[in-house]
Amino acid sequence: MAILAAWDNDEKTIIRHDFDAAWSWDEFWELVRLNSAMVESVSPKDVDIIVNLGKSMTPRGGLTMSNLRKARLSALPNQGIVVVVATPFMKALLSVFISFDPEMSEKLFIVETLEEARRMISERRSPRISEATATL
Repeated sequence: MAILAAWDNDEKTIIRHDFDAAWSWDEFWELVRLNSAMVESVSPKDVDIIVNLGKSMTPRGGLTMSNLRKARLSALPNQGIVVVVATPFMKALLSVFISFDPEMSEKLFIVETLEEARRMISERRSPRISEATATL
């Protein structure tokens, strides 16, 4: 498979998707189904997603706004943010798409390295953990 999904941490709060250079939308939609099962398996825990496009080119069939919007709408209630690790080309391309969908920009962030993605999630997760503890 051109896209792999795995837990990125032992706490099962981050799922990482690693994309090969060549992938298709059919493979992506299979990943969405797998991702949903993984997120539901730890419900009600919030799960953030790292999409590692570091080796990826655009999918066969091209990158389309309708597919990106459909992916956003498939998110489960306990899915947190999505941090995309992207090449400069993919980053520029995704930024254009995000600018057309304000809701996408609230939950989708683009960085250049896997370490940056993990750091961003950690920084954003810290306030959520503090808020959850305060309500107990």
